[in-house]
Amino acid sequence: MKKTVCEIMLTLVLINMSMLAFCTKPVKADVKIIYVDHDNTAGPWDGTKEYPYKNITTALQHAPAGSTIYVCSGTYYESIVINETVSLVGENRKTTIIDGRSIGTVVEITVGDVIISGFTINNSGQEWPDSGLKLTKARNCTISGNDLTNNLDGIRLFDSSSNNNISENNITNNLGGISLYYSSNNSIHENSITANNGFGLFLHFSSNNSMYGNNIVNNRWGIELDFYSDFNRISGNDIRANNVDGIGFDHSMNNTIFRNNIAANNECGVRISGTSGNNYISGNDIMNNFDGIRLSGSSSNNTIFHNNFVGNQRHASTYNSDGNHWDDGYPSGGNYWSDYQEKCSNASEIDNSGIWNTPYIIDSGNRDRYPLMNKYVIPEKRFSTAWFDYFKAFLVLFLLICLTYFIIKRKKLPKAARGLNRPLKNFNLNIPALSQ
Repeated sequence: MKKTVCEIMLTLVLINMSMLAFCTKPVKADVKIIYVDHDNTAGPWDGTKEYPYKNITTALQHAPAGSTIYVCSGTYYESIVINETVSLVGENRKTTIIDGRSIGTVVEITVGDVIISGFTINNSGQEWPDSGLKLTKARNCTISGNDLTNNLDGIRLFDSSSNNNISENNITNNLGGISLYYSSNNSIHENSITANNGFGLFLHFSSNNSMYGNNIVNNRWGIELDFYSDFNRISGNDIRANNVDGIGFDHSMNNTIFRNNIAANNECGVRISGTSGNNYISGNDIMNNFDGIRLSGSSSNNTIFHNNFVGNQRHASTYNSDGNHWDDGYPSGGNYWSDYQEKCSNASEIDNSGIWNTPYIIDSGNRDRYPLMNKYVIPEKRFSTAWFDYFKAFLVLFLLICLTYFIIKRKKLPKAARGLNRPLKNFNLNIPALSQ
């Protein structure tokens, strides 16, 4: 029995070791840290904490791949090019400043796996494609926790820059906020993009990007998807008070606009133009714009449902754009229109479904067949622990099988073999004395 218990315990230990192999993070080798402090004007300079380099350019020239460059607070008047995989970390985003002196691009990245965090980056040149921070053919970079101001573009992703993470930056008072040219599969999230004189977010020939959780407020345009920027996802953003449009499409298809607050934009909340089709627009609050949504230029086959159109001067307008879908059928329904009862005063509910029995007419080729009686509320997603429950059930089942196997195996042993572990009774072992 003791052997059986030991075998079971060994099995449990092996299972725990297997789980630890999945959960334990590998230990990384020590990372070389190079220090920069503009106050070290007299030298010597070797990049140590005691004798830091006095500018970032020199630190980059001496930085091996994988190192971290730590920049102390101060204003660094330089333009830098990062062509080695490093982490560039500022002491404080408000007081660690890289000033481009209005010459060219302030920070350019030309390799992958670079991290930049903790800086104010300002005063780029004003000739295209000057930028505060530009990624050129760069992949898997992280740009997070920076302030970018007074640049031509705050951040520009250029020439097939992909799989980059742009997050938690303040991008304000530039000509453009974030621009993507021929760049795909990037994640742009939780940035504050405000008071830029052009586009807050601009995509040109850029697809499969994810833009979520951003505040895009008080720019000239909010988000613009331009010329074959397809299969992008725009979700959970606050897109308000932009001077022209909140979101605009031009010759772009198969994009998803989901769960955004699109409000108080001077022209359109959402504008779809230039033969843009197969876009999916659902779950948005589209409120207090001039046009809630405007379709033009033969844009067709767009799907628009479960949105709340409230307080717009015109909820929807179309120009040469038929064949769009304004509902998800019955009983899922269409959109909520705040002026519905004014237009359809004799309508009634269909079978306690929360859907009006009279379509909401936009024009002869566009109608919401199943308008909602009340504002659409998106169901909150709840964290599911089902996978953990399945794992626990699997683990218990596995242990029961192991235990059963050992019990059966033991029972099949001959009695004599099973009795070997018992103490022997009434057994005297007499060893004859050895002859001398």
